[in-house]
Amino acid sequence: MIIKGGFVFDYRNRINGQVLDIRVEDGKIIDMRRQIKPDNNEKQIDAAGMYVIPGIVDMHCHLREPGGEHKETVKSGTMAAAKGGITTVLTMPNTTPALDNPHVLLRLQTIIRKDAKIDVKVASTMTRNREGFEPVNFAQNKQAGFTAFSDDGDGVGKEHLLYDICYQAKNAGVLLIEHPEDVFLSKKEPCSYGKIADILKTMGQSAESESLDILKFGTIAGMIGARAHFTHISTRKSVEAIRMLKRLYPGFITADTTPHHLRLSEDDNLLLDPNLKMHPPLRPEDDRIAIERGVIFGTIDAIASDHAPHTAEEKELGYIKAPFGVIGFETMLAVVFTHLVKQHRTSMLDMVKLLCANPAKILRLEEGGTILEGHHADITVFDPDKRWTVKQSDFVSMSKNSAFLDKEVWGWVKCTISKGEIVYEG
Repeated sequence: MIIKGGFVFDYRNRINGQVLDIRVEDGKIIDMRRQIKPDNNEKQIDAAGMYVIPGIVDMHCHLREPGGEHKETVKSGTMAAAKGGITTVLTMPNTTPALDNPHVLLRLQTIIRKDAKIDVKVASTMTRNREGFEPVNFAQNKQAGFTAFSDDGDGVGKEHLLYDICYQAKNAGVLLIEHPEDVFLSKKEPCSYGKIADILKTMGQSAESESLDILKFGTIAGMIGARAHFTHISTRKSVEAIRMLKRLYPGFITADTTPHHLRLSEDDNLLLDPNLKMHPPLRPEDDRIAIERGVIFGTIDAIASDHAPHTAEEKELGYIKAPFGVIGFETMLAVVFTHLVKQHRTSMLDMVKLLCANPAKILRLEEGGTILEGHHADITVFDPDKRWTVKQSDFVSMSKNSAFLDKEVWGWVKCTISKGEIVYEG
């Protein structure tokens, strides 16, 4: 198979829009150059005028198996991810039962081998049953095949527990992914501090409920020498906390945000749409601007979808009672491309760094996030000039709870290739 004549962008190898042909054989990239003559009957993908980038690495999502198959499955979720140009995902462990031991991982891996359209990595919990009392066996779970460790949905608040977790993580050489939240301060309020809190006559989740946990977790991890990654950060104070921790503990601290925290603020949800209820919540506009600047200037290392499917019936309960979470697989590339590249905030190479190279580097995926001869052919081809409107009817995901419904975006995925196989063709 040859991908013909696309503009290739690869941050790791500093390929910046060169028109190249890419030959794929037996799942690997075997040749890249200006003109490759096709063999007889060799499949060709016409990428003229298209952008060709490494397959996106989404380091935070929820596939809902086991226990939430009425919302999403490995099969439906990975089909949706492929439609969005994603070739690797890291699924979070807040399932039923929680992903906290090798036995439950083995059962999930059986499903993944049978149903997954792309590469699925699995995160273990940090504490048993994600209850925040006793650490899991980090060395055992790493050997079983877990890629990272997270109690996503809750932060780890107890200092003695966090100390033990960081020591185990350092000794096992694994990545900790912290959902930064001090529950005593956030009280799991349905909204942020700010205008919506005033409408609902509540305190809302304070900025400090996020930044305090970042400072505490990051300080202990940095002191011990464990790698700590902070996910879906959403406030100016969190950006400042990450910046300080990176200076104090270089090489141990990383962070991501989401397309919805990059693009939307509480001003977009003054009508209290349940499809705009997520955790952490949409923040005031000055926080959104700080997140944007953190992305542009490198304090924030990656962008992840935090794809969190919920049924229409759950979201129809109304803003207060509806569960937190929005889907994101099928819109992430277009939203990020539109906001950062199309509106001239960053370059294409910087976008590829955020969506492909840095997530692969943080997760230590040897062959992810790059287009390189001899490596797996994980490649996304998209049309940068295609403008489209986000509609529920277009989603492959079983759930339709998108924060970007009826928004116009640029960038339409034409083809997604995972390990040399075409897994989506639009």
